[in-house]
Amino acid sequence: ELKFLQRIQELRQQEVAQLERANRLKAANEALFFVTNIVVSYVIFVVHVLTGNTLTTGNVFLVFTFVNILQLELTKQTALSVMFVSTCSVSTQRIQHFLEFPEADIADKEESRDAPAPTVGQTAISLQNVSCRWNQVRSVRSQDKKDGVEEVVASPSIPDEDIVINVDDSELRDTNRSGKSQRSQGEMALALQNVSVEFTHGTLTAVIGPVGGGKSALLQALVRELPVTTGQIHRNYRSLAYASQDAWIMDGTIHQNILMGLEYEETWYHQVIEACCLALDFTQLRDGDQTVVGDRGVQLSGGQRARVGLARALYKNADVLVADDPLSAVDARVGRHLFQKAILGLSVNQGKCVILATHQHQYVHEVRCLLIMNCGQLKQIGSYQECVTASGGKLTAHDADHTTEADDTKPLQSESETKASSPETAKVNVDETSDPVKDSAKGGNETEQDEKNKQGLVSSETYANYLTALGGVWVGVFLLFLFICTQTSVLITVATMGRWAERDAKDQDNADILATVGAMSALVVMLSIFRAYICFELTIKASQKLHDKMAAAVLRAKIEFFDTNPLGRILNRFSADCGICDDQLPQTLFDLFVISFVVFGAVITALTTLPFALALLPFLVWYFYRVRTIFVTSTRELKRLDGLARSPIFAMLSEALGGIATIRANNYIGYFRQKFFAAHDAHTRTFFAYIAASRWVGIRMDFIVFSFMSIVSFLAVIVQNEGWFEVDPAILGLSISMLIYLSGAFQWCIRQSAEAVNQMVSVERMLEYGSLESEAALECERDKSLVSTGWPSNGEIVYQGVSVRYRSTLPLALRTISFRIPAGARVGVVGRTGSGKSTIVQTLFRLLEPDEGHILIDGEDVSKLGLHALRTKISVIPQVPTLFSGCSIRENLDLFGIHSNDEISSALTACHLKEAVKGLPDGWDSIVSEGGSNFSVGERQLVCLARALLSKNKILVLDEATASVDRRTDQLLQHALQESYHEGTILAVAHRLDTIIDYDCILVLGNGEVLEFGTPAN
Repeated sequence: ELKFLQRIQELRQQEVAQLERANRLKAANEALFFVTNIVVSYVIFVVHVLTGNTLTTGNVFLVFTFVNILQLELTKQTALSVMFVSTCSVSTQRIQHFLEFPEADIADKEESRDAPAPTVGQTAISLQNVSCRWNQVRSVRSQDKKDGVEEVVASPSIPDEDIVINVDDSELRDTNRSGKSQRSQGEMALALQNVSVEFTHGTLTAVIGPVGGGKSALLQALVRELPVTTGQIHRNYRSLAYASQDAWIMDGTIHQNILMGLEYEETWYHQVIEACCLALDFTQLRDGDQTVVGDRGVQLSGGQRARVGLARALYKNADVLVADDPLSAVDARVGRHLFQKAILGLSVNQGKCVILATHQHQYVHEVRCLLIMNCGQLKQIGSYQECVTASGGKLTAHDADHTTEADDTKPLQSESETKASSPETAKVNVDETSDPVKDSAKGGNETEQDEKNKQGLVSSETYANYLTALGGVWVGVFLLFLFICTQTSVLITVATMGRWAERDAKDQDNADILATVGAMSALVVMLSIFRAYICFELTIKASQKLHDKMAAAVLRAKIEFFDTNPLGRILNRFSADCGICDDQLPQTLFDLFVISFVVFGAVITALTTLPFALALLPFLVWYFYRVRTIFVTSTRELKRLDGLARSPIFAMLSEALGGIATIRANNYIGYFRQKFFAAHDAHTRTFFAYIAASRWVGIRMDFIVFSFMSIVSFLAVIVQNEGWFEVDPAILGLSISMLIYLSGAFQWCIRQSAEAVNQMVSVERMLEYGSLESEAALECERDKSLVSTGWPSNGEIVYQGVSVRYRSTLPLALRTISFRIPAGARVGVVGRTGSGKSTIVQTLFRLLEPDEGHILIDGEDVSKLGLHALRTKISVIPQVPTLFSGCSIRENLDLFGIHSNDEISSALTACHLKEAVKGLPDGWDSIVSEGGSNFSVGERQLVCLARALLSKNKILVLDEATASVDRRTDQLLQHALQESYHEGTILAVAHRLDTIIDYDCILVLGNGEVLEFGTPAN
């Protein structure tokens, strides 16, 4: 956490440096705006008297009136206009740059169900000498079709669906972070090389091969996600469905994830969920298929996400089904059911073309056509027997899995049947996933919490916390004193200029008076610049403190926070709310204090010259207070709603980008466009209401000030005519000019006071995240002494009566479990969905704290250790491999830079990644793209394995660590683990029984309890 917090703060510091530069310009502009009337008036007066003219009181007030009228437009508004035009120009250029990117080869159109259905045996997709590259940047010129533009020709038999792609070779560039070209096209590795193959309707084609062999690349090319550099792809189908390897789940119910906006057909829907083994899961969930799965499907296990993804593809009932290894996340029995009922029963037997990439080679002898990929090339093609014969029998020896197939024919059992089964049955009756159905999901649709929407006044605590971020009470007192001094200096300078005009004409060009007024004007300038600089500097520092506090709190938040808050919601706090604190709030607060003192001085000036106007002041104050109260109350809540309405937009964008391949391949673009427009419209309605409220207060402010000015003017005329009070016309003109100035100043003051309150809502939201409940302490007193002794030296793990639940309102996920894993033992953990497999992993890392019981590692209670001391001594390889985007491969392997090149090279060699990494443009210094998308899922798992091997800890936890690699690679990696961890303890959650069959012990869990614990033989 601290390492990534440091990286975040470094990047944040770069941003703050740019903000400080911008704020210096803003401070200069604000100071210029404030002193313009003083400096310009002084220059005019000096020139006037030095040219032999006499300075009169009327001239002074006339100049002040004229300068005040021009002051706002010539300084503040002009600078703001330049800033806004510049900002708009940069934004439009960025938008234009984005819009000019080459369009992806996707078919965003309605899929016609009325077109003739393709016949069995008819070609569905044909590849002719196709070569592809990853990370291509193609230049598309609309006026020159031969430069990289794909020719699209519609087939007369199936309208708009027979697509021919002809792409000429062109120079391709892959840019690094500095924007420089890394390799030319000739140097870039091909993802596919001269692949020629046909896929026909009514046929199942299996694609197999080693990790990184090109299986996913082939499928990506078929669904138009991998651009074609040379060759042709002919398509002949009405619709295509795609199930990705890493199943993408959107935030919503399971029902919504399967239908994706399609019309609900009850019979077909139930056939799909039965074929995908989801019916049993629905019975275990309180809301069945209406259960909200949370952001990225966090409430579902890995196997459930895979089955929901497959169900989505099946429900579409498309002519072509492209499935990228959906069976890797399920055990042999569930895999057999999916293969027989879903792949064959609802697809191939219905005359559909099915293309299945898989590492589960026990099924390949049942496919019509088998493709073997390696190094991006099609090595073999034909039936299973033809490929076996061509390979000299090596296919069966290395890849076929007979151990898991022995029990595939047994029927699936329910949870109750599992608990009553015999030990022999229990050993193989293992469900497919490592993550449990979170017990929170069993609690229904309360799993994802709605974003909090506070109501009423922004609390005084929020203002106090912001004042503390500014520097404390004394800093606030200093700023107030600085504003008072600056405004007082202005009033004294204006008064001195008035007395200057009252001097004898012969003395007006006296050097002493010129120097005195000049010095006072210079003092006003210096105070104004100093005030503006200090205010903007302190507010940006306060924003930085709030951001750092929020970032640290989020990184230290409990895992429950991330399960119940979508990523877009979190990004909203760090982007929109933080942006307001960075940019808008400093300007608003400064304007508010400046204009408040200016208004106060103007009111005093007007009332001293026209005392009879004092009688109207109480009504004016009451009216302003009333209008401001209504305005602030309304806009404050609208601002909160604006923040809430913005979160779904961020969440939807994040969600869509995470599943862009699935969305485009399945032609869900229209569905997501409608969802996004609906969310955007909801936000726009809130924002429009906020703008309308501003217009509402503007009309009322203009009306009352105009009325007040008219009444005072009429009263002045009446008083002058009746002789009740002598009013100098020049003084009357000054007072009316001040009232004219007040008409805008009052309105600006009211607006800025309301804006300050509204923008403090963003501070309130940042403080909310800054005070999140955190995990246990990172460090404890015993940590240093314990680690210095080499703890853990053995790797013994003991659970003593451990009970744990995900939240206090939910039932127990583990129920008083006890077991002991001897030092150096290899233990496999198996069990059905929800049995508690991953809960054990989470408790070991203290992601969940036990309600009762103790967990001991080498005799030390982990609850009494700091999290850093505990977690750095346990290595883990998760089911969903995580690579850090923006970091190099070396940084992903060795984040703290403590390992030598030889150690890193050895780890890559042990994981069979050395050659793959060496082939990258910059070797292990190559940058990992977003989500590790420049690696296959299997390669990402191997990188995580290499990271674990480098750590050389005594305890290694494997959570389906080799689910996405082929079986031969799995065997090699298991051998590497035995070599590297022959003295360490291994705790492996697995569904491949052959992976753990030779382990020392097997731990069988069910319903949060230990059903069996012993050797595989027992």
